[in-house]
Parts: sequence; structure tokens; C-alpha cells
Amino acid sequence: MTEYSGFRWALYFLAEYTNMVVVASIATTLFLGGWLRPFAGTSAFNFLDGFPSVLMLGIGLYCFYRAPKQPVKVQSLFMIAVGLLLLVVAIVLGMPLVPAVNTLVPGLKAGLHGAFWFLLKVGLYIYLFMWLRFTFPRYRFDQLMRLGWQFLIPLSIVNVMGLAVALVLHRHWGWSPWISFPLTTAATLAVAGFLGSTEQKRDKEHVFVGDAP
Repeated sequence: MTEYSGFRWALYFLAEYTNMVVVASIATTLFLGGWLRPFAGTSAFNFLDGFPSVLMLGIGLYCFYRAPKQPVKVQSLFMIAVGLLLLVVAIVLGMPLVPAVNTLVPGLKAGLHGAFWFLLKVGLYIYLFMWLRFTFPRYRFDQLMRLGWQFLIPLSIVNVMGLAVALVLHRHWGWSPWISFPLTTAATLAVAGFLGSTEQKRDKEHVFVGDAP
């Protein structure tokens, strides 16, 4: 992108970050349960239904706390406005927790909380993308291809096979899901460690051969 500037550079930049949003949305739908909260089928984690409103309320109160400490008055006013907006969002997200409101509008909780959890997971994915992007600003394409072909793709195949084995152990052999799924997950992590150690060993051999006279 060094050959472009202005509007052409902005289009390339916009395309890259749009791709990040699309990939994060697809990954959230496929791997993180989409719009469902964590452990949606477990009643022991029903307390997480109040997490969206509590989170928005906490961030809003923190904006009010930081507003007087801003060096410019415009920034203080902006943080107050953001805090008020987050308080309104917290109230809206807390409305489905009221039984009367949830009975009056049956799909309100699924819609509002589903949108919150989906956007939160997408935001975490984008944060991870940007974290890696800023940590490795010169991550070469050969390194990226090697990471994908020699580590991520084999690990994803092992993960799919491990999930299939866990389902067979649970549905056909009667194993408890608290045993079969952690067991196959541990096997997948062991394969990930093996692939990572093999990659490190290959990198050391490559550096040694490259430095040899």
C-alpha cells in the first residue's frame, strides 16, 4: 500500500478491516455460538443473562468518573454523553430480565441479548486481530502461509476428528460429556503442542543452516 495515498489507500484500508469484520462474524457464528451467551444450555450459568446490562452500566459509570479528569472541556462533555448513552443501553438490555416485559414481548430477550453477545464476540475477535497485527507489523506472507498450512489446518482437522470421537463416545458408548469432551480437547491440545515444538525445531534448523558458512 506504499504506492497509494489518499482515497485509493483508504479503499484498501477499508477493504482490509471490512474483511476482518466479515471473518470475525463468520468465526463467531461457527465456533463461538453466534448470538448465544456462554453455556446457553446450562441453567447454572443463567446469571450471565445480567452481564450485558451490568457491563454497560459499569462502563457508563466509569465514563462519568473519568469525565472531570479530562484536559479539555469538549472531551469531558463527550464522555458524559457516552456515559448517558451507555446507561440507556443498560436499561434497555435489562428490560428483558423483568418477567412482565419478557412475557409481554416474548422475543425481546433473544433479540437484544443475542445482538449484544454477537457483537461482543465479534469485537473480541477484531481485538485479537488488531493485537496480532500491531504485535507483528511485518509478518511476512511466507510465515503466514506456513502458519496456516503446517499448523492451523492440521490442528483444525485434528479438532474436528476429536469432536467426532467425543460425540461417538457420548452418544453411542454412553460416556459422560464431562469426560469425553475434555479428553478429546486434551488430545487436541497435545497435538497443538507437538506441532508447535516441531515448528520451533524446524526454525532452529533453518537458522543454523542459514548461518553456516
